[in-house]
Amino acid sequence: MNTLVTGATGFLGSHIVDELLNNDYQVNALARKTSNISYLQSLAKVNIIIGDLLQSDSLKKAFTNTDLLIHNASVVDEWAPYKYFYENNVQGTQNVLDTVLKSSIGKIVYTSSADIYGYSSTEISEEYPRKPRARYHKSKIAAENLIDSYSELYGLKVTKIRPPGIIGPRNYYMAESVLNGISREQITLIGSGEQIQSYVDPRDVATCIRLAIEHENASGETFNVKSFNASVKEYWLSAATHLKKEISFIHYPYTIAYSFGAISEFFGKIARKKTTPRATRFRVNYFGKQHIITDSKVKRMLNYEPKFNLQRSMGEMLDSLIKKRSSPKKIDAKVL
Repeated sequence: MNTLVTGATGFLGSHIVDELLNNDYQVNALARKTSNISYLQSLAKVNIIIGDLLQSDSLKKAFTNTDLLIHNASVVDEWAPYKYFYENNVQGTQNVLDTVLKSSIGKIVYTSSADIYGYSSTEISEEYPRKPRARYHKSKIAAENLIDSYSELYGLKVTKIRPPGIIGPRNYYMAESVLNGISREQITLIGSGEQIQSYVDPRDVATCIRLAIEHENASGETFNVKSFNASVKEYWLSAATHLKKEISFIHYPYTIAYSFGAISEFFGKIARKKTTPRATRFRVNYFGKQHIITDSKVKRMLNYEPKFNLQRSMGEMLDSLIKKRSSPKKIDAKVL
């Protein structure tokens, strides 16, 4: 089947392309003129098409003679204004959907995010209320709502996949954060550090997306996907163990950390900082609260089984960054 992948130059998108090629799909990869396409160029049988989700006319060629669409393109950032997310994640999705209506595409898989649920002391299923805590999450919900509207109005067959935090090879953005933390040798934990969170390896996400393509009963459904659960303390200890580093922990109460994050953001805005402050309310929420999703639905309906664990995913993520530092090749760090 002729399959188009948006966001193919990002770390998750590159794994989706790998999964499809390994299963004999014909893959077209959509890339912007400014994207680094060196990884895609290193792969055999990938047709790279230059286009931009914000320029509808550029999508027509990419969507011609396409049977399946994996809409994975999405910008991720902690510090950008909502307009940035809206233009790329919402307006870009609308442009994609409008182009789909004029094409032969019969099925769509959309990569959303499990972070749109917010945080809970109980396991989160697909029916859990969506409670966005950041601009990025709000844009993903808006994109989901747009997809639901088009599906209802025009009968589009869409499957939504919601992964939590992604740990694995080529996630250079998260790997940089981990290496920087380990280099300080003392890790700040919010509360006890025993808060449990769900994570997923990008290769498990890619497998789940392929299964959603291949199962007819996946159309119109939403699936959580994860590889494993781990506490925040386990997260950091796995990285330290892999790097053979000794680390210690310092604990701060959640309320103090949250207040510090708010103050950091306030002064960051006053100073018009272009880079994300070291402490933000989003990071405090991310590492300070529990976030466990259940994947029973995807296991039952698509026969999905995760293949990766914390130690392997963390280790291979860090190794990929270390290798990248000795190579000029890059993959878009903040594009899924």
